[in-house]
Formats: sequence, C-alpha cells, structure tokens
Amino acid sequence: MAMHAAGSKIEVLNNLLSGIESKSADLLVPKMLAANPVVASKGVIKVVTAGHMSDGDSVDAFDVAPGGDVPDAPALKFDDVDYLTTYKKLKTLVPEESHRADLELPMPLVEMYSRHLMGTLLRNRDRKLVAALEGTAWGTVQDLGGGGLDAQWSDDAEDPIEKLAEIEDLLPMGANCLVFGAGAWREFKTHPIVRAALSINRDRAILSPGEFEAIVGEKLGIQRVIVYNLRVSTAGPTTAVTPANTIRRFSSKVWMGHVDFGAAVPSVDTRGNPELLVNPTALAHLVEKDVDYKEAEQLSPGGRLMRLAMSYDMPVVSTALGARLDNVV
Repeated sequence: MAMHAAGSKIEVLNNLLSGIESKSADLLVPKMLAANPVVASKGVIKVVTAGHMSDGDSVDAFDVAPGGDVPDAPALKFDDVDYLTTYKKLKTLVPEESHRADLELPMPLVEMYSRHLMGTLLRNRDRKLVAALEGTAWGTVQDLGGGGLDAQWSDDAEDPIEKLAEIEDLLPMGANCLVFGAGAWREFKTHPIVRAALSINRDRAILSPGEFEAIVGEKLGIQRVIVYNLRVSTAGPTTAVTPANTIRRFSSKVWMGHVDFGAAVPSVDTRGNPELLVNPTALAHLVEKDVDYKEAEQLSPGGRLMRLAMSYDMPVVSTALGARLDNVV
C-alpha cells in the first residue's frame, strides 16, 4: 500500500506519549507518614516522654484504705523537637504553546512541564525520608552482612520471620510499620521458610503483591507493610535511561518502628508560636505547604516561567521506637 493511500495513517497513535518516569504509586512518604498542614515554617513538636508506661509493676500501687490519701498520678513530661520546613523550589521556561504543533506533542506543554517538575520535587521529598531512615542511629541497628553470608536472607537456612519477630520484640512499643527495600522484599517473599510459614506458594507471592503484603502484616501483627520500589536515575536528565544508571535506594535494608498514622492537629501556643502535640512515635511528618504552582505575570518572548514549590520536614522524634536491618541481601 502506498504511503498516501487511505488507511495508511493510524490516528489513534496521535494521542499517545511514550516516556519513562517513576511511578507515583512507588513513593514512600504518602504510604508511611500522614501530612500535617502547618502555616508557619518553624515550630515545636511536643512529645510525651514520661508518665506513660509507668506504675504498672506493683499490684498494690493504687490501693487506698478508706479515708486514706489518694496518691498523685505520675506527672507528665513533654520533650520538644524543633522543626523547620524549608521550601524546595524548581523553575523552568515553558515554550509558547505554538511550539507543541512543531513537535507534534499530544498534550499541553504546561501539563508536561509541570508533571516533570513535580516528579522531581516528590522524589526529592522521598530522598529526605530515606536519608532519615538510613542515617539515624535507631534503637536497634543490625548489619546482617557483618555476620557473613550465612546471616543474610539469600541463605535458605536463615529464618527472616524469626529475625523480624526478634527485632520487633526489642522495641518498647513494638512496631506498627515495616518498610522493605526492593531487594530485601524479593528475598523475603521468595524465601522457602517464609512461604512455608504463611502457606504461600511461590507463584502467589509474586503475582499478588498487595495480598501477600497484607498477609505478612497480619501474621506479624504489624499494621502497615510497605515495599519501597522507587527507581531513580544517577545520570543526567538528558541521558538515556538504562539499568546501569538507575538504582533503588534502600534496596538491601529493612526498617520497622512505631509511627503515629493519625496526623496531629497544628495549634498555637500562648506565645503565638506553632506547635504540634504527638504521641510517642519514631517519625513526625510535617508539610507546611503542598505543591504550589505559579506562572510569571509577564510572559517573555520565549515562553512563560513556571515555578513549583513545596515545603516539608520529617524529623525523628524518638530513635528508641525504630529499628533497621542492613545488608539483608
């Protein structure tokens, strides 16, 4: 058939845009931490550090004879954690919309540019959280690679469930959140001891990831099981994506700890300073402002200036309530 014959042009392809971009579903922050909208960029998180878990070791601690004095309850003590949310901003020049026809692009240029800028900001936010998990001396840190390959989950004789149960038992408040790096999750879900203990065959563990994660959490008594699969490029933005220049951060690690999944309510103290009162938790997630998009009021001959900004902070509240396993694979 000749090139110009009727039917040689497939119109449906004009509405497709092919590209490689990280999936928003793989982001760690929204899965793990609840956002607290805070107006000001500086403030204090107040955490109850004493007065809880107390006086439960004596059977007659609160026995009072008729007419006797009622003992005072233990005093509450609050510890302060300062937070500072700094703005993360990116800008770019969006060409005039007429350029889209020259490039035969199927969607508005402002939509394409904002999508790419927003993705960069969100991946940067994830990096902040990963750095907190990796760079903090949590209450328990174990390097499975330090004991030789026999201690790692790639050894079929190892028992990953026993290891997680042992770590969870060491935490003062237990754990309600378990984060697997991609490599650690691969070894865990295909481990013969794990599959035998959960009555899961190999195919089901691979083909039903969501269901399998829920079963793992139920059996371990952990409310939220998260697998961190996000891929990021270590090359420049104009470099072609290849397996050699993409990585999965946190891949060979596991983190578990106690996280308060209910967002605290921001308030103002008597001095007018912003504050949050949170339950004892390993992490606190603060968002001052969500993704904000602005265009310059004046357009330049080359296009219009796009600015995207967001602000956040994820301070560690209590290291005693978290644990990390390194070099799981």
